[in-house]
Amino acid sequence: MRGKWIALAGAIVVVAGGWTGAWLYARHWLAGQVEPFLTDLERNAGVRLTCPQREISGWPFRMDLTCLHPTVDMPDGTHVEMARLVGTGVIDDWHLLRFAVEAPVRVAAPDGSTAVATFSSLVASLRFEKERLERLSLAGDGLDVEGEVAGAGRFATAMAHAEAHVRGNPDQPEDADLAASFKGLTIGRAPDTLLPAPADGSADLSLTKVMVAGGDLPSWSAAGGQLLVRDVTLSLGETTFKAVGQGGVDADGYPTGSVTLTGHKPEALIALAKTSGKPLNPAVAGLGTAMLLMGKPVNGDRQIDLSIADGGKVSAGAMALGRVAPLF
Repeated sequence: MRGKWIALAGAIVVVAGGWTGAWLYARHWLAGQVEPFLTDLERNAGVRLTCPQREISGWPFRMDLTCLHPTVDMPDGTHVEMARLVGTGVIDDWHLLRFAVEAPVRVAAPDGSTAVATFSSLVASLRFEKERLERLSLAGDGLDVEGEVAGAGRFATAMAHAEAHVRGNPDQPEDADLAASFKGLTIGRAPDTLLPAPADGSADLSLTKVMVAGGDLPSWSAAGGQLLVRDVTLSLGETTFKAVGQGGVDADGYPTGSVTLTGHKPEALIALAKTSGKPLNPAVAGLGTAMLLMGKPVNGDRQIDLSIADGGKVSAGAMALGRVAPLF
């Protein structure tokens, strides 16, 4: 019996030693790939990513590549600084890569606009199917962003939680599905916030032909691309606005399409503004007023059918509302 225990212990030592050797080999290989990757990224995409202080850890079941004080310079001149960036691969799911960012994140645009973001967590993940990117996700908690837009003044916004997901459509390889949501959105700083209460929202969208377009709006329009709005929701207190529809861009750059807007308890916005003591944001107030004055009753809610056609002409039913400018 004692001999069996000794043999088992020896086997464990051999396996552990082999596993450690394989992990160290993978660590050495990864360390040798960083600089070529950064060089290729700058040469092929025009994005300069620096990782001046790096460390590889995570033994035995992960591979963590940590960059301290990384920076990103985009082709348009935008500069981004992060406190720390950690990329992680897990041994039992090499198709998933996870990137965690540590606050603060500072952004400076070439026109002089700046922003500083803080958060309790911010994580991006990429899932691959064979060599194809199958899904890209971004999620954050305790998000707070403030800064200054050149020529427009300072701004501030915060969200308790936000996430966004983009994935290819397995049934339609030319299309992409997008889903996003946020909770506890505030705009401005108390007591001068633009919303009378924190807002929640979500979106469920699809972009057709986006995978075969040339990467810009004119080529997407030429390919016959469409934006499918399955559901967009904004909730503010007891009031909820929903949008469902589809749209695109014509050959002259004008938006086209139709959307159905539904308002649940739009009149509650007035009571919410009175209770909070804050005036309504003009856009939100305008939408609520339009629902009350123009919306047709549908199952206790208010509904407006909007359309854009004929060179950007916007109408609600038979009522002309104006015209939008071309997008290109």
